[in-house]
Amino acid sequence: MHRVRKNNRKCLSAQDDVNVTDLLHEIVKYGVYREDYEQITRQLLFRPISYEQAIQGVEKLIEEQVFS
Repeated sequence: MHRVRKNNRKCLSAQDDVNVTDLLHEIVKYGVYREDYEQITRQLLFRPISYEQAIQGVEKLIEEQVFS
């Protein structure tokens, strides 16, 4: 599956030259997906949580250096 995603240049996390942790920092810093989360994703959750709660999970991935 990774190879399929790699062919799509819009799928940044699948590219060899992209640092996923840096990408996550940008997402958190600029609230890149806030509007999408609040308008679409939150309504799809079994137990909706605020954007602030959801982004804490991303911050934990950064903190624990999961993608390093």
